Amino acid sequence: MKWIPKPDEFFVGYLPQAPKQTSLFLRKIVIALGVGTTILALVLAKSNQTFSSNTFEYGVSTTLEGTLQIFPVPTLRIDMGKDSDNRSVYQTILLVGFGKAGAVETLKKIENDLHLSLQNKSVKISGSLIYGDGKALLQIADDTNIQLISEEITLEGSTVRELEKATIQGEIVDPKCYFGVMNPGEGKVHRSCAIRCISGGIPPVFYAEKNSEYFLLVGENFEPLNQKILNIVGDQVSLAGRVFQFDDWKMIQIENKELNRLSKSASNNRMLAEMESGVTLCRIN
Repeated sequence: MKWIPKPDEFFVGYLPQAPKQTSLFLRKIVIALGVGTTILALVLAKSNQTFSSNTFEYGVSTTLEGTLQIFPVPTLRIDMGKDSDNRSVYQTILLVGFGKAGAVETLKKIENDLHLSLQNKSVKISGSLIYGDGKALLQIADDTNIQLISEEITLEGSTVRELEKATIQGEIVDPKCYFGVMNPGEGKVHRSCAIRCISGGIPPVFYAEKNSEYFLLVGENFEPLNQKILNIVGDQVSLAGRVFQFDDWKMIQIENKELNRLSKSASNNRMLAEMESGVTLCRIN
């Protein structure tokens, strides 16, 4: 072949020029290596996940004022003013506890100390903000400062409005990690951490990647269903249920029979994977 140097070509390293065939051969090798390296870099860059821009303001205390709700999900409802149609606009901040814990127990303790219910009361509350992709959470601790502004119920109108029944494809994530505390905070690599967070009381969130939508998950009576979904956390699943608008969030109400179907399907899939691979996987009882 012409591009391979002739056996009788002789080249000494200190000469200013290499023989013609040797020079052509080396030039092609360098070009091929350059093109190959560029292609490999592009493939690796495309296959890797981009870094999340979500933020956790660790160690920074922020005080927010709004209407506190413990049911159906611990939230702080903040009045953002009026829209172009002169309708009130609210932002709903999810409340979570310190570490891998929800906020319910902390709020109940504060209620006991104050000897009153905080449901739908106007308060000031301090904590560390977690936010990204248009959603926000506030991490509170056992010594969180909550100042009661009014003992009157301040909630205006219903915060939950039914939209439709739907079947949605996506993944159950724990919002605390997903929106800023961990990176990555989703997928198989984060499954065990998400299970511990959700089992600790952090409200589960369903992320539908196709439309980049986030849904709070509640049971058929709007009760927490944390312990009932641990088998399907971190998996791509299809959820069927009634969809509600919850201020700037959406919410899916899932019936027990649907949860049982999903849990059984997930258990069967993992058992099949174990049989095929011979590897024992993490199983939640």
